[in-house]
Amino acid sequence: MAAAGLGGAAVVAVAAAVSMGLLLTVDREQPTPYMDELFHCRQAQHYCRRAYDVWDPMITTLPGLYILSAGLLEAWAAAVGGTAKQLCSVTVLRATNWLLWLACIIVVQRIIVKQQRVSPGAAWLHALVVCLFPLLFFFSFLYYTDVGSTLLVLSCYYLALSDRPVSSALVGGLSVLFRQTNIVWVVFSAGVLVLQREKLMQPGPLSTALTTALQRTLGKPLQLLELSVPYLIVGACFGAFLVQNDGIVVGDRSNHVSVLHVPQLFYCAAFTVFFAAPHIAHHIMPFYQSLRQPTTLLTLAAVTAACMYCVREFTHEHPYLLADNRHITFYVWKNISRRFSLARYFVVPAYVAAGALMQRSLAHRGPLFWWLFVAITALAIVPARLLEFRYFLLPYLLFRLNLAAPSTLQLLAEAALYVAVNAVTIYVFLNHPFTWPHEPGVQRFMW
Repeated sequence: MAAAGLGGAAVVAVAAAVSMGLLLTVDREQPTPYMDELFHCRQAQHYCRRAYDVWDPMITTLPGLYILSAGLLEAWAAAVGGTAKQLCSVTVLRATNWLLWLACIIVVQRIIVKQQRVSPGAAWLHALVVCLFPLLFFFSFLYYTDVGSTLLVLSCYYLALSDRPVSSALVGGLSVLFRQTNIVWVVFSAGVLVLQREKLMQPGPLSTALTTALQRTLGKPLQLLELSVPYLIVGACFGAFLVQNDGIVVGDRSNHVSVLHVPQLFYCAAFTVFFAAPHIAHHIMPFYQSLRQPTTLLTLAAVTAACMYCVREFTHEHPYLLADNRHITFYVWKNISRRFSLARYFVVPAYVAAGALMQRSLAHRGPLFWWLFVAITALAIVPARLLEFRYFLLPYLLFRLNLAAPSTLQLLAEAALYVAVNAVTIYVFLNHPFTWPHEPGVQRFMW
């Protein structure tokens, strides 16, 4: 145990040193707030001045990140002298996310030990690899809400796995202060807690799993109600917020209107399979062989037809998507979906195959877990009109953390993939700035 603790400290120390070097590099090359940082940094600085009544109408999330940053800086000022206002620079605010990213390594290590029965020592390296996931790692150098949101959702999930519903619900409620849609991941954590307690995460047919679930839960309604009370309180508070706020979005509502954007699930599946390829590749051949079975082939053909219908009827193109060439999604959309009129339909079989591979990869967790995961992911991303890879961060990580324990080769391949993608995206962000004729200042490519 002591050796595992020292190993964990070493992993976190090395991660801290390397990532701090990158943070300082990013800060040197881009010392001023970039893109959405402009709103987030300015709002945090209002809170550091204790001007809690000032709110930027362009911000669409609740003030969890700003409260946390101001609180940390108040504590730091009390310890070293000065005021939070004096300490509240862009560099220091970015360092808040750097600290939160390091905390993510600790929480992910706990989840891996809990779920995959990996030794604590080995789990530290495993956790570091997971936290190098490009969407998480990149935003640990900028003052966005993603890293804090991820940390709290993963903590909520870990506490649910640890059978601590009160703590899980409390942390889940705090996660909503970072991003309102996190409420669905609180529901997910509650569902996983119930499935785990009732031993309902066993592989097998869905019909059998549903029958077993009914038999085990209908006979103990009071126990389930007691288990659910903390989460129901969080849900009731969130419902009160929706009524009071007249919706889920605060601030700029006009560009964040909810729609039925079903293809978001397809994009998320393709995104997930790409980044989880080292863990999914061995399922490709069994999936291919299953196509020889007429029933499987007919089912996939029907699913493909349904997905094509959804692509035709429920694809949405947000005005921001093709108006902002600083984001990777601009080039993905332009070069695939906009290549020619039928291009978006040609990739539907790939979406279906990606979904099938994901389902196979989580088969060991049972069908109830799989459909809970799909339903919650849909609630999280389908209402969003904008295609934004950051929306896939939590679905990906929760999928990844529920895969079977990887081999050393799989983990090395995953690390190599993440490091390569991080190297390219961070290098391009730092070294290939460009300008817009209609807007002053330097622009940079980013996720």
